[in-house]
Amino acid sequence: MWGKAIYTAEEASYSCPGYSFRKGQHYQVFLANVLIGDTKQMQRDNSLREPPKKYDGTPYDSVQGNTGGSTVYMVYASRKALAKYIVTYSL
Repeated sequence: MWGKAIYTAEEASYSCPGYSFRKGQHYQVFLANVLIGDTKQMQRDNSLREPPKKYDGTPYDSVQGNTGGSTVYMVYASRKALAKYIVTYSL
């Protein structure tokens, strides 16, 4: 949707259960801290490999978009996301 990135959503309902890992009768999803910093709202662009640059030539920290009725953020460096918990749930 927005290229090769780490995708996060404001609402867990976007990721659960569609993007959760299924383990038997249970599902698992990460709860993470993500540094989104200065974001650029954009339409989908599969070619992205990094955030676009601002008018002064410095890159944005992340990209924001909307999909599936949810606000999502994409960061393009793994050091900007830290998985804090693995949440296990069942439906």
